[in-house]
Amino acid sequence: MNELKPCPFCGGEAKLMNYNGFGVQCKDEICIGHDLLPACVTREDAIAAWNRRVNGWIPFVMDEEGILQGKIPENEQEILVTDGRQVGFDTFINEDKCYLDSGRDLMATAWMPLPEPLGGEKDV
Repeated sequence: MNELKPCPFCGGEAKLMNYNGFGVQCKDEICIGHDLLPACVTREDAIAAWNRRVNGWIPFVMDEEGILQGKIPENEQEILVTDGRQVGFDTFINEDKCYLDSGRDLMATAWMPLPEPLGGEKDV
């Protein structure tokens, strides 16, 4: 397979690069996916690595009254959030109302749980 999937962060077009090894990055220079360029020995390995990543973003959906709908994080759950251009770490708060601890509520369009630590190890 030689076709590149869209960027998992912004949905934009990706490009194959060769800097002492092959890698794939988003073409949009302000997207966080533009900075990701894992080095692979072959063109095919780089394309396969890019295409196999998981796009697990869960959209924040508001109804007409501004109430958060759909799947939401647990109270005080640490999550990754995105506005489609950047990705950040945050804590979801669900007390009297739902909000992000950082105050980025209005910018975040989607979230995902934090990935498991490398090697699957828990708090070391």
